[in-house]
Amino acid sequence: MGYNSKIREAALSLLDFLYPGACLGCNDYIENHEMVFCAACEKKIAEVDFFICGICGAPMSNADKCTSCQTKDTFPVLALGQYQDPLKEAIHQFKFQHIRRASEILAVKIMELHRDKIEKLNPELIIPVPLHSIRMKVRGFNQAEDLARSLSQKLDIPLYADIIEKRKQTRDQARLKAERRLKNLKGVFKSSGKSLQGERVIIVDDVFTTGATMREVRMAILEAGGKPVLGLAAAVAGL
Repeated sequence: MGYNSKIREAALSLLDFLYPGACLGCNDYIENHEMVFCAACEKKIAEVDFFICGICGAPMSNADKCTSCQTKDTFPVLALGQYQDPLKEAIHQFKFQHIRRASEILAVKIMELHRDKIEKLNPELIIPVPLHSIRMKVRGFNQAEDLARSLSQKLDIPLYADIIEKRKQTRDQARLKAERRLKNLKGVFKSSGKSLQGERVIIVDDVFTTGATMREVRMAILEAGGKPVLGLAAAVAGL
């Protein structure tokens, strides 16, 4: 074991002693400080082991074609699980309570479930859904970027967090009905001016609901010359 690993293990042991870990799903004690779910909550996660159409939200049998909307403009999405407790509560704490260690565990579980499907699409880089600069200052971090960073390390592909910008502050998508979500986001994501030159891109967000956010980010990536091949989210709502 290397010197840095020993220091890390000692630090985690000290944290376990001073600040006992708690499951982000049910708040029960967890001995392992690196985990975010207890064994009971892990079993309750409703995993989604199939592609979802990023255009209409329907399940897809493969990444190439959606039989529901039958669009030629296919954009597959993968998620760890359905947006319900305990995963919903964990994402809520990750996003609003700054429990940032959740990003690593969520990325691990996404890769355990979907690594083969992701790698078959030959992605070359990862782009997180950006926050507006005002919200970034208020929150202090972008949860989509944290998740994307953990995923980029596991896939060994670069993270580009400054290619796409959110130019306009918008109302919280969660507060809007489905038909208002797309209008709320129309044209707010723009390229920073850097060219992606046909590179194959994964778009990362914390939750996929109607798909409005990912579709708008996808359009900005296409305008920058990139090729979005996949959306990745910790959870999907509405299945």
